[in-house]
Amino acid sequence: MSRRQRSRPQDGDNPTSARILEQAMIVVTEDGFDQFNVQRVLDGAGVSRTTLYNHFTDVDTLIERALVATFAQETDHYVALLGTIVADAPDRAAFGDAVRSLITAFSHLPAAVRLRRTHTIALGAARPTLQASIAEQQDRITAAWATTISDAQQRGFIRRDLEPHATAVMVLSITIGRIVDDAAGEQISDQQWASAFIDIAERAILTPED
Repeated sequence: MSRRQRSRPQDGDNPTSARILEQAMIVVTEDGFDQFNVQRVLDGAGVSRTTLYNHFTDVDTLIERALVATFAQETDHYVALLGTIVADAPDRAAFGDAVRSLITAFSHLPAAVRLRRTHTIALGAARPTLQASIAEQQDRITAAWATTISDAQQRGFIRRDLEPHATAVMVLSITIGRIVDDAAGEQISDQQWASAFIDIAERAILTPED
């Protein structure tokens, strides 16, 4: 990406920078990072180009922050839902039913979202600052999943012999299969993916240990 550079350092978060970032997230989500339109951000946030550069060093920095924020926001949504399920489920059966429903809902995640996540991670390989931000967010997300899994173990909803962190990584890695399938000529359907994911969860996580 070749963008206009400014030397002014990025300001801390405040209402204006938050508004700019929020609009940048919308543009990244709708158009992708490679079609990022700065004017759309300016118009949507109601700010001038000068104001943008008063809060962000350059457009690359804004894009990186928008990519990372979107990456984290989408993942946080599902871990929050699982946390609610763990807290609210009255028993193991109800928890299992809710998890199956959550997996089914997750199976309908648009391919464009998976592609954007892949692009974000791939961009990080060439951009150390972005890579560091992604790593920080991923560590936080994995820890949140591990905590939720541990809570579910404490309530007797899932196997107690599973190591929470490793299980969190396993669950998160399942979506990689869909990214690979997106590139295939003959792809599985959302329903097929959900069915396979549910089967794995039931056999490896939900089934009580011997």
